[in-house]
Amino acid sequence: MAHIYTHGTGVELDPYQIWTWEDFVGMGDYTGVFYKLMQNLNAQNIDHYADPDNYTAWTADEGFPLIAEFVDNVLDGDSKTISNFSLNRPDEDLVAPIQYMYKVSADTKIHDLTISGAFVSTYGYGSPLIAFAYQPCVLENITITGCTVEGGNRMAGLIGQTEWYPDDPAGFIDITNCHVVNMNVEGAGFGGLVYLGETCRIYQCSVEADIVLVEPTIGTVGYVGGMIAECYNSNSAEQCFVDMSVTDAALEAGAVCIGGIYGYAGVSLSANVASTILDCYVFAQLANAPLGGGLIGEGLSAGQTEPSSVATSSYSANTVTAQTDYNGAVGTPFKAGQAVKCYYNSNLVTPTADDGSLPLTSAEMHVQANFTDWDFDTVWGIDPLYQNGWPYLQWQHTPEPIDPKLLIRYRNDGKPNWSNYREVSLGKLGDTEIFKRISGLGSYRNRQYEIVCTAGVPLTITGLEENVNLGGTRGE
Repeated sequence: MAHIYTHGTGVELDPYQIWTWEDFVGMGDYTGVFYKLMQNLNAQNIDHYADPDNYTAWTADEGFPLIAEFVDNVLDGDSKTISNFSLNRPDEDLVAPIQYMYKVSADTKIHDLTISGAFVSTYGYGSPLIAFAYQPCVLENITITGCTVEGGNRMAGLIGQTEWYPDDPAGFIDITNCHVVNMNVEGAGFGGLVYLGETCRIYQCSVEADIVLVEPTIGTVGYVGGMIAECYNSNSAEQCFVDMSVTDAALEAGAVCIGGIYGYAGVSLSANVASTILDCYVFAQLANAPLGGGLIGEGLSAGQTEPSSVATSSYSANTVTAQTDYNGAVGTPFKAGQAVKCYYNSNLVTPTADDGSLPLTSAEMHVQANFTDWDFDTVWGIDPLYQNGWPYLQWQHTPEPIDPKLLIRYRNDGKPNWSNYREVSLGKLGDTEIFKRISGLGSYRNRQYEIVCTAGVPLTITGLEENVNLGGTRGE
């Protein structure tokens, strides 16, 4: 029997209202409707259940019933948080609150939602939100924070797997302003946002994760990618960053290939469209002889010639312990031209092969002029007071506005030293008010006055008397 919502009619202007965990799970009973989260839902709070028996059952190891399908629906998280649930199903794959998300005839979207403190155990394609998504879908303004995923070789921070949908070849899975923060991972393969990705457009997203690689209980060793672990067909990552640590706990099944953005970036025969990286950066600490590259772990699939994935205007500053086969941007195998205007930290990595990326020392990476033809007007920034002077993306940080000061100082005739008279903020005063502050200076005899402006801001004051020296610039 379908869940009955007590508030709302399911249309855009009157969405079904989610007040309880039963309301949340009930999203799987309808298609083509709108939902809105009305309050934070904490799985450990019995008051957030309509039926106390469900609190007892759904907080046991396996957790609440999974939402089998989210089809043609829209969920507005309304900046609320879903927290502290556990989905402990290590013998199952596709373990996530929503198993399948896809569009048939109407927009399918989840936005403005936070998932916090969740635990997910699976052997494949599990995450704290979605297990499997077909394009076209939209995920926007989503934060996954303080969550743990473990057990499998194909796990992710946001979506376990995405897939190209032949009925809508022009569609994409748009992932915008989504952030994975303080993620803890234990398994044999992990994608920061997506494990296996096709047709994902990732824009202004970030991942911060601590990953411990262990033997998979089922299957083989996977890949690790800061955004996508296994990247196939027409994915893009633009203006994204990754900060991760990866520890290889002596995998017997073989070394894991690690890429800062994509773990593997080949193509498949179904579409044969390469993927791109533009304006991204990576900080990573990689232990125990990893394979891979600063941005892409493996650049090509076996026997691949064209097309090939390309990284442009991006950098990696990765610390690699016991390096074996590891390159500055693109790991082996690769081909010429896959790294364009990309840089790596030469203090931390000595590439095994020349993949076309360019070396910069730590000090050189703090100098804007060293990043040739990068867009520091609208995309990149460098601020010695932010991120220890490393280049950052402008969407991350807005520098504090400069508040220049107008300093009036004087000295008596024949005296060498200046004394401060008054300081005012130019950001708070217009020309008329500044004129009032200094118009009485001429009443003092045998004094010289100088008006200087801090921070190199040009100074023009209308109506200023000519007998006041403006440090070489006279008022008009």
